[in-house]
Amino acid sequence: MKDKQNSTKFLMLRGLFLSAMLVVSILSYAQTETMVSNTDSLETKESRDGTIYEDFEFPAEFPGGQEALKEYLKKEFRYTSKSLKKITCDRIILRVTINVDGSLSDIEIVRGSGNKRLDKKAVRVVKNMPRWKPASEAGRIIPIRYYLPIKLD
Repeated sequence: MKDKQNSTKFLMLRGLFLSAMLVVSILSYAQTETMVSNTDSLETKESRDGTIYEDFEFPAEFPGGQEALKEYLKKEFRYTSKSLKKITCDRIILRVTINVDGSLSDIEIVRGSGNKRLDKKAVRVVKNMPRWKPASEAGRIIPIRYYLPIKLD
């Protein structure tokens, strides 16, 4: 008898929890859709004190998204298999600043491959990237710091 009561309570609590999660997810989806549709009218403001943000509401985006970024890097960052013999790490990680106009600046190698020529080439390829869609926070377009890994295959 006690097991049946516990089972009923459990089912009721589970149902309540799932209902609450459904409501929360519907509300957050609706809020996200509203925010995304409002990004066209964002104010462009650089921070007065020159702050570059690492925490933001909407991240910067390469034109066409992540897949387009992968294709761009695949097309522009070419190297020989001979170059790969000299590497000590299978990826290069760059830190870049994505400015309010979508341009990239302050490109630095955070973790190199061990091959200086490959590392310099990665920096050159990133410098030549098209402008990104900038990040935003609280209705303002902001400059951000972005870490860009380039995997070496």
